Amino acid sequence: MEKNNTTEWSNVRKDFPGLEKQTYLNAAGMSPLPGPVHEAGASVLKLMSDDVAGFAENVLPLNIKSHYAVAGFYNADVNDIALVNTTSMGMNMVALHFRNIQPNKTEVVVLADEFPSSTIPWEKQGYTLKYINPEKDGRYEANRILAEVSQNTAAVVASYVQYNTGSRLDVFALAQALKEKNVHFVLNATQAAGIIPIDLSELPVSAMVTSGNKWIMAGIGGAVLYLPEHIRGQQFPPLAGWLSADPISFNNKPENLNKGAASLEVGLNSLVPVVCVAAAVEYLQSIGVAKIEQRVLSLADLLINGLLESKAEVLTPVNREDRAGIVSVRRKDAPEWVSRLKANDIHVVLRGPDDVRISPHIYNDEKDIIALLESW
Repeated sequence: MEKNNTTEWSNVRKDFPGLEKQTYLNAAGMSPLPGPVHEAGASVLKLMSDDVAGFAENVLPLNIKSHYAVAGFYNADVNDIALVNTTSMGMNMVALHFRNIQPNKTEVVVLADEFPSSTIPWEKQGYTLKYINPEKDGRYEANRILAEVSQNTAAVVASYVQYNTGSRLDVFALAQALKEKNVHFVLNATQAAGIIPIDLSELPVSAMVTSGNKWIMAGIGGAVLYLPEHIRGQQFPPLAGWLSADPISFNNKPENLNKGAASLEVGLNSLVPVVCVAAAVEYLQSIGVAKIEQRVLSLADLLINGLLESKAEVLTPVNREDRAGIVSVRRKDAPEWVSRLKANDIHVVLRGPDDVRISPHIYNDEKDIIALLESW
């Protein structure tokens, strides 16, 4: 895949044979599986079909191996990683745990544009949500968020990149400032993980959740929850099951439960998504997430510049440091335009009556962007 230290993006594209006949620009909604990830998932199903005894012997080892792969990808302690089925489930677990460890705090600060996975779990736990509005250009300033924090704030919950506008938060500045204020920061990294390097040994967040079916390219059913030891504490876990104790002894009256984040998995997850998440992060690492970020930003540059030349109303912040892979644009006939694109096998998504979200990934190339611009 590498030649003279330069990534051959045309070779990367070959890992997605299903895109030979269509232009798919909706990574923020769901991505296709790269060939190696598809093979990893298919191998689990084949083993289950052809050698169920071998499958049974490998369930726990493959599960453990996947945890280590994910921990390595985020530079985290493996004991701080749980593999769950969705971002919503991971966020529910965090909200429930926070309710247990700080019962007297009743407020959560969130961003007005947040995806429901970042808000509904906290409402369910009885928190009052304080919504912060963005700047006129869609950005969120850390100082404005910090100004809304009080002694009653249980956590600030925010996405690294907003799912609709593509606005990118300065998470390092916000995380450090919240740490100094002794306020928890819960990060939803779904629209960032896979295209923005995330080093959890350097980023002081209290928890992180992220989906695997978007920029990670692992398919539906695999998500990651990061919950460090100092946040888990002695009241952990808030949920428990077979895997929360010693899975080998089958003790149904354990004196103590495991304190690792994986205790939240309760029982065995479907192994196919778990293995696919591990294969996906290994695939991304083989290319290099920093290189992926620059490639995606370059495609977004081409798209934004073309839209601006066409006098389009771009909703996404223009500056590179304020965005990632999502580009949103407003158009009066947005539903009709999206339908025309679909008829030509160019796939984007409506986000509101007049808003269209476009999100290229490494399986796209300049020809895909030009084809969309020519249809504007």
